[in-house]
Amino acid sequence: MFPAAGLALTGLLALSEPTRTVGLTLPARIILVALNVWLPLAICLAASRWVMTSTAARLLPYWLWLSLIGVAAAWISTPAFVALEGWLQPLDLDGGPPGSDPSLRSFLQDWPSEAWEAGRVVVPVWLMLNLAVRWSRPAVIGVEAAAGGRPGFLARLPGRLGDDIISVRAEQHYVQVETTLGGELLFCGFGSAVHELTTQGAHGMAIHRSHWVAWPHVAEIYTVGSEVRCRLKSGQTVPISRRRVREAREAFDAFRSLPARTA
Repeated sequence: MFPAAGLALTGLLALSEPTRTVGLTLPARIILVALNVWLPLAICLAASRWVMTSTAARLLPYWLWLSLIGVAAAWISTPAFVALEGWLQPLDLDGGPPGSDPSLRSFLQDWPSEAWEAGRVVVPVWLMLNLAVRWSRPAVIGVEAAAGGRPGFLARLPGRLGDDIISVRAEQHYVQVETTLGGELLFCGFGSAVHELTTQGAHGMAIHRSHWVAWPHVAEIYTVGSEVRCRLKSGQTVPISRRRVREAREAFDAFRSLPARTA
C-alpha cells in the first residue's frame, strides 16, 4: 500500500504544480516532488521497521512512535529538499531571485523553519497512511485483544489458534503468528512480542530481527554456503542473523538436552 500511495502522491502533486515548483518544467517538477514524497516515506518505513522490531517499541505508545518518526523524517529530509531546489531553480515567490542559493550559515539558521514546513505535511500524511493500512486489514487483532486469562503474548491470540506457537514474524507494524492450528496477523510490534514471549518463559528465541521461533518446532540448524538457517518441523526455513548464530545453536542444544516432558 505504501508504494502505491507514494506513486499517487507524486503524480497528484506534480500535476497540481505546488508553490515550490512554480517555473519548473514537468520533468523537473516530477523529480522535485518525487524526492519530497519518497525520501521521507523511505525514512519513515525504515525507522518504523527498526523501532517496531526492537524492544524500544514498548517504551512509547504506537501512534506517538509514528508521530516522532514522521518528525525525524521531515528533519532529516530537509537538506535534500533545499539542495534539489537550489539545483532545479524554481521561482521564489517570496521575492528572491530564481534559484537563490543561500549560504550554509543561512541554511542552518533556516533549517528548523524549513523542517517545520515539511513536517506539517509529512507527519499527517504518514499517520493517515498508517490509519489506512490498519483499516484495510479488518482481520487484524489489536493490542487490546485478550483471551480468558491466558498469560502474556498468548492473551493476544484468538482462542481458536490454541497456545502452541510455532513462529512469529515481523510484518512492518504487525506480527504474523503461526501456531499448530493456524495463523493470524496481530497489530503488535515484533519487539513487544519477543519481550512478552520471553517474560512468559516460552521455549524459543528471536534468531533474526524479524523472526522468532519456538524450539519444540525446530528440526535443525544448518549451514548453506555462508548462511546459517533454521528448519522448522513444518518444512519452513528461517534465516539466522550472523551475530545470533552461536547463541541460537547453544540455546537449541540446551533445549534438546532438557527432559522430554518439558518440550
